Amino acid sequence: MSNHISHLNNLERKRAALLQSMLEMAPIIPGAYKEVYRKCGKPNCWCQTEGKGHPLKRITWTEKGVAHSKAVADEDKEWVLSATENYRLFRLAHTELRDAQNRIEETLEEIEWERVEKTRKGKGWL
Repeated sequence: MSNHISHLNNLERKRAALLQSMLEMAPIIPGAYKEVYRKCGKPNCWCQTEGKGHPLKRITWTEKGVAHSKAVADEDKEWVLSATENYRLFRLAHTELRDAQNRIEETLEEIEWERVEKTRKGKGWL
C-alpha cells in the first residue's frame, strides 16, 4: 500500500509541476512560421524572370478545421517563433498532464480494489 501512496505522491508532484509550467507559458499561439516565395504578377518585375519570387514571412495554422495564414512583419518574427514554440510546449505538457491524471486514476482504482479485497477477507465474505 505504501508503494501506491509513494507513487501517487510522485504523480501528484509531477501533475502540479506540469500545471504550474503551463500556467506560466505566455505568449502562445498555434501555427508554424514559414518563409515562402511568391511571384508578384507585375510583368516587368525581376521576380518574373529571376529566382523563386519575393520572400514572404507567414504564419499558418488550422482552427476548427479551417486553414489560416497571416503575414508576419520582420519585427514580429522572433515573437512569432517564441509564441509558436510555447504553444508546442504547452500542448506537450498538456498531454503529459493528461497521462499523469490517468495514472492517478488507475492507481486509485488499484487501491480501491485492494482495500475491498482486504475488507472482504477480513470479514470472511470471499
